[in-house]
Amino acid sequence: MGEKSKMEGKYYEGLIQGRKEGEKIGELKYLMKSLKKGEKLKEIKDDYKEIFTEEELEIINSFVEDKSYKIKDLALQLDLDEDIILEVCEKVNLDVQERKEKKQKSK
Repeated sequence: MGEKSKMEGKYYEGLIQGRKEGEKIGELKYLMKSLKKGEKLKEIKDDYKEIFTEEELEIINSFVEDKSYKIKDLALQLDLDEDIILEVCEKVNLDVQERKEKKQKSK
């Protein structure tokens, strides 16, 4: 395989990965919005199974219900950037102040 073919392959791989991440972020927003409105996960989870695993759905549900659940922890578990999670939370009007990681004061 030539160098150009390898570069094209990586390019298309990156495009596909970007689309998947974009779809995941969009679905996360709708899922959080639905859960925040009071819809039960067991009633709507089939709509999201193509994007999220059963475990991820439970994690997201816990995040929406538990205001002490940190954005950093959700980001790690969903393999998304913290800023993306923060942006999604703000768009669906989830309280983010308590969920942000507190900065350590230096001595």
